Amino acid sequence: MTKPQKSARDWTLSEAAPDYLGSVKLSPALAATAYAVDHDPDSAKKIVETLEPNDDPSFLQSNAATAFDALPTYWIAAATDDWPAALADARACDSWLDAHAPANKLLGRLGPVWIQPLEALAMAKAGDVAGAETLISKTPPDCYLCVRVRAQISRIKRDWPAAERWFAEAARQGPSLPFAFSEWGDMRLAKGDVEGAIARYDEALEYAPKWKALAKAREAAMEKN
Repeated sequence: MTKPQKSARDWTLSEAAPDYLGSVKLSPALAATAYAVDHDPDSAKKIVETLEPNDDPSFLQSNAATAFDALPTYWIAAATDDWPAALADARACDSWLDAHAPANKLLGRLGPVWIQPLEALAMAKAGDVAGAETLISKTPPDCYLCVRVRAQISRIKRDWPAAERWFAEAARQGPSLPFAFSEWGDMRLAKGDVEGAIARYDEALEYAPKWKALAKAREAAMEKN
């Protein structure tokens, strides 16, 4: 069982616990998010369809209060490479935060370090790289997700030196997290550096040894070596 699968199972179990700051509604949304991140959008959709309302902005208040990251609609779209839909969802969340942040400073902090980086990533994936660069430049440089998105935008541009620099910074900020190392490996594979990709995948696997998609990516790289 992968970590996202275990997370989805645990969130499903937590639905029976007493409600805390909207946790009864947020738990299934978090389970759906975990499934989508684990490339199982069908399971995620089945959960989201049972929720009312089930749009991502409706989860943001509880996300802020509990420091969790339910955003199932965005990740379902990402898992199916429907980046225009992911972008539309991120923009809807950004607009919701703009409208509600004046009354809650905590909500105002979600945009720059979470929603806007995801919005920039979706913009770049959907083809608006210039717009993505403008948006991501407004996010803080000491934000792990923000720096990873900077690196991924550089990869889309095929600006390999910038991508190397930003992935190295992300790895510095989160040295025990696998995500930057995994994405760094994907970038090196895209530019044809197979041995370099394998090295980064190996680092990622040190911190996420049961990550099946990562292991498959390494195996595919080994076959090209």
